[in-house]
Amino acid sequence: MRYLRVGFVLVVTLGCLSFVLPGPASGHAATVTGTVDCAPSGAFLITWTITNDFPLTMTADVSSPSLGLSTSSVSVAAATPPPLTSSTVTQTVPVGAAGQTVTLNVTARWPDPFVQQLSASALLDPPCQQPSTEVGGISVTQPVIAGPQLTG
Repeated sequence: MRYLRVGFVLVVTLGCLSFVLPGPASGHAATVTGTVDCAPSGAFLITWTITNDFPLTMTADVSSPSLGLSTSSVSVAAATPPPLTSSTVTQTVPVGAAGQTVTLNVTARWPDPFVQQLSASALLDPPCQQPSTEVGGISVTQPVIAGPQLTG
């Protein structure tokens, strides 16, 4: 009888530990990266790439302290088969922001219902150039060195 009681206590203890100890990793791992180019207008054009490595479609809610995002939410297809699928979001930032750092915040949501918070930053350097203008038959392009500054 004593062995039965010890066995019961051991089974109950191990059963409780299975709820407390973490299991294997879930495999959800979104990423966000940004690349900076110059738009024809002379503004900065940031292309943010958001990836999904999980076999369920992910919704990414995006926000930035800076204006100019092309959307506030994007769907990233399921990674079937893995490793990655991706979607892009573009952001246009005024020409006077040279030297500033722009940050994108992402809340990634899967239907299972795992949620992951991400952020990435892009440095607006070197300065973009204003569009060419013709002065006296000569095409003139100058880098923008002054203008409105971004606040974060």
